[in-house]
This record gives sequence, structure tokens and C-alpha cells, in this order.
Amino acid sequence: DLSLQSGNVLITCGEKAKVLTAYDLFNTQTSAYSTGASITSSRAEEAVTSAIMNVVSEKSYKVAVLSGHDETELPVLTSLLEQNTYQVESVHLAVGEIPEDTNVVVICAPLRDYTEEEIRLLEKFLDNGTMYGKNLLYIADPTQPSLPNLELFLSDWGINLESGVVYETNVNNVISMNPYYAIAQYVSNDATEKYTEKFASRSYPAAMPSARPLSIAFEAKGSRSTATLLQFSAESGVAPVDAEE
Repeated sequence: DLSLQSGNVLITCGEKAKVLTAYDLFNTQTSAYSTGASITSSRAEEAVTSAIMNVVSEKSYKVAVLSGHDETELPVLTSLLEQNTYQVESVHLAVGEIPEDTNVVVICAPLRDYTEEEIRLLEKFLDNGTMYGKNLLYIADPTQPSLPNLELFLSDWGINLESGVVYETNVNNVISMNPYYAIAQYVSNDATEKYTEKFASRSYPAAMPSARPLSIAFEAKGSRSTATLLQFSAESGVAPVDAEE
């Protein structure tokens, strides 16, 4: 059932197969002075290793990227997930529920609020018939309008969305001398250890450009708890979105 072309690389294991094209194997760059693209570097090892992981993996993880509220599209994140054995699909809550076998739901900076029924579907997904074990990734953006239903839902899980955009005054904590391209610090304590131990290395800077500030609504409430994994330095601040230049 695969559409193969000359030069494709086919990785197979049992019934699973993954096709790699030249664009998967090499980084390319287009030029204003030519009609084609030139190869700038190889990413063959990364691509082939990822394809092997994909076909030999016995368990597949499914990611649902929600749409229907003018969310920001995430082609780079989607590509990264698919390269690492995740199955990604778009889900519109207005026309259907989140599939039961979904592991992760991603909501990226919607510009229109979710309905109460859609919020109920998110709660149902996370509750998972009291079995829990599901994940939701919410990405906020400083340019979003007020979204009362969605913001109330997040606050019920201990996360407050604040307005404005984070800036950093310490030049050692920014990239390219841009105060709005701030570097966040890793937080390590008993509450975060089970997450921070998963980082490949804490020596890599965690760049958070044009970040919307978040705050914790509570540390513990009933069966729910909230912990900070990354935070900006004490020398950072928040600029209002409508601030004059």
C-alpha cells in the first residue's frame, strides 16, 4: 500500500514499515539564485534510527492535536513526535470525542474559547474512568484573548494563565541579546524529581521565547497537586501586551 519512489529507503519489521525519502535523510536549503534545493548536511543517522524505533516498538503512543478553535498549527512538533514513534491525529471536539486509546492531548494557543461540553470531554479524557494515566499539554501564547471556560478548566488543575509576555533583564539569561528570548531555569525538588530526572541533561538551556506567564493556583488540592518544572529568574518581569514601545 506504500507509494515508493526511486531513492526511497524502506525500513521494515514484521508487518510494520517506514519509508524515508531524501528529504528525511538530508537537511536542505533553497536559494534565490536557483530553482532547486542544495544539501547542507546529513541527518541520515537520526532518521534511520527513528524509523527503526518506529517499526520495532511494540507499543504505540497516540497524540491528539485539538483543532476547531483557531489553534496554532505545530508542524515541527508533529514531525518530531512522528519521528519518535508517536501516532498523531487531529481531533475536533465539536464533531467527536477524544479516542479512548489516546495517550496525550495537545492544545496550542486557541483564539476561541471551548464550550462547556468540550471542557466536559477534556475532563472525561483525563479522568479515564477513574484510571487516570492520561496527559494534556497546553501551550499558551501572549496574543490570546480571554478564554474563560478554558482558563477555569486549567485553574481547576492548578494552573493560572496570566496576561503579558515575559522579559529577562539579565543578559546571561537571554539568547541573541533579546530580552524576550529568555532562558528558563530547571526547578528541582521532591515534587518535581520524577519529571526532572527524565531530562537528558540540565546543562542545555531551556529557551522560552515570547512566553506567556503562568502561576500556580495551588500546590495541593484534594487528589491534585501542581509543581513547577521550569521558572524564570528573579530578574525577569512581565510586559503588558499593549505596552507602548
